[in-house]
Amino acid sequence: MSRYPLWVAFDPVNRSAFVRGKDARQAVLDAGGRPQWLPRSRQWATTEKTGRELVARAECDGRQVFLSEIGGAS
Repeated sequence: MSRYPLWVAFDPVNRSAFVRGKDARQAVLDAGGRPQWLPRSRQWATTEKTGRELVARAECDGRQVFLSEIGGAS
């Protein structure tokens, strides 16, 4: 994988993760997920479990990962 950063946003309410950045689709595939393209937000959607696996793999590869959380309970 390349050294470009990844941005990963987790949505714990819907148990999903949203990934963007160069080679984000391939990163989701490498983590065992099935990416779904969201054209309005220009990012890939996957499950929360796949997102966590993706973050672990990217960090082990020395890739910079920016994490955020969206949604949440009120």
